[in-house]
Amino acid sequence: MMTLQEFLRESNKIEGIDKDVPQEHMAEIEAFLVKPKVELADVCKMAALFTDGKGLLRDQLGMNVTVGRYSPPPGSAHIPKMLNVLLGLLNDGQISPYKVYNEFECIHPFIDGNGRVGRLLWLWRRFTSRSITLINMAIGRGFLHEYHYQALQNHKSVIVAIH
Repeated sequence: MMTLQEFLRESNKIEGIDKDVPQEHMAEIEAFLVKPKVELADVCKMAALFTDGKGLLRDQLGMNVTVGRYSPPPGSAHIPKMLNVLLGLLNDGQISPYKVYNEFECIHPFIDGNGRVGRLLWLWRRFTSRSITLINMAIGRGFLHEYHYQALQNHKSVIVAIH
């Protein structure tokens, strides 16, 4: 079993961040995880929370990023549109936790914090599908790290391709 704090610690370590999420942020993260629907503003709030405000939505021309050898769609007004399509599928239960994570990472909607927010969306979807609860997080330690890199290497985005 893994606690939420352990999940977040592992999520940080994937990004090379060797510290826990501050305790004062835990209540906001827990509130996010029990929301009945996730909106764009909620996701932006989590990106800002995880990055001390550096997780800006790439909604302007020139707000481009490169992730290793992957170049996400360029920054523009299309980024929030793609993210809203994804959140609609997520909220309607039409997309698995794994697919939402993959699609989110392909869109890469923020300057920083995408991996951590993507894994939080994965976890939110697992909660809403009743796969796990905050009390019983049946996730193996080390899973996130392995899954993160497999997802990026083996996924072609449907949402990115249509924009």
